[in-house]
Amino acid sequence: MAAVLAGSIAFAVAVGNPVDWIDQRVSQLTSGSNANLSAESSRFSSLNAATRRPAIWRVAIIDAREEPLLGEGGGGFIYSYLREREEDSPVSVRDAHNVALENLSQFGYPGLLLFLGAIAAAGLGAMRARRLGPQPAWLSIIALTAAAYWLGHASFDWFWPYPALTAPVFALLGSACAPALGISGDAPRGRGRRWLVAAAVVLAVSAVPPYLSHRYVNDAYGEWRSDLSRAYDDLDRAETLNPLSVDPVLAEAAIARASGDRARAIDAFRRAVRERPEEWAAHYNLAELYARHSPRQARRELATAKRLNPHDPQVLALEERFAEERRGGS
Repeated sequence: MAAVLAGSIAFAVAVGNPVDWIDQRVSQLTSGSNANLSAESSRFSSLNAATRRPAIWRVAIIDAREEPLLGEGGGGFIYSYLREREEDSPVSVRDAHNVALENLSQFGYPGLLLFLGAIAAAGLGAMRARRLGPQPAWLSIIALTAAAYWLGHASFDWFWPYPALTAPVFALLGSACAPALGISGDAPRGRGRRWLVAAAVVLAVSAVPPYLSHRYVNDAYGEWRSDLSRAYDDLDRAETLNPLSVDPVLAEAAIARASGDRARAIDAFRRAVRERPEEWAAHYNLAELYARHSPRQARRELATAKRLNPHDPQVLALEERFAEERRGGS
């Protein structure tokens, strides 16, 4: 209690009227502009809370309004953001910069409720352990402190996908919950080992193939100039390892176009469109590839690209080029 009182007094001395200080921070947060940190040695030393986050959160709320039950799907925020962002918003954003809104955007209200339920259950489980003695109580305090910081930070930034930051927090919460479960030390030997092996297998099946696929895509980008055939073979392996990703197909299309193989580039971009219709870049590249031989098809592809990413400078520039060519032709 004394520490809290001393901290409150020190805070009031440092910032003046706490109400005015909070009001200023709220005004900065909702200003819609980034803080000017040119005079600061670090963004973490600044007290200016101005940010472009509200423009990003706005798109997540639009997603929830349009798809309240299913959301945009995992990884879908990047596409809805390009489609719904305002002209002066940040150009490209992959995450909602708020873990709750990210769940709401991608998985709808059911996903948000499951997330909040999991957080609440872990917190309540950790709090129940406080009455079991000094050691469980201290473990509970540490876990809840780490979890509170994680949740607060994750409400303004997108650091939660990093396992090294998120996994320890949930491991602490699980450890804090364990004493309240009354687990006996007489559990059959080997059961924990079987669960560990099962978890390792699940991790290997879910994480290793996408990782290897990503490596093969990077290798293809690095070697296609010296060994084009090998680059295509690596992309075939990448697509086999992670058939849910469109990255190997887009890489094949980009490499084929750069190497002068127009037919293969068009075929690959068409496959990318079939697999991921919301991928604006595939439509944009098809518009460029069709421009000379099939202007009408090129305009259709460009119209789709603009619908998916209406404020992209490349899309707008190509639209202007097509308009000039049509005016010149007429």
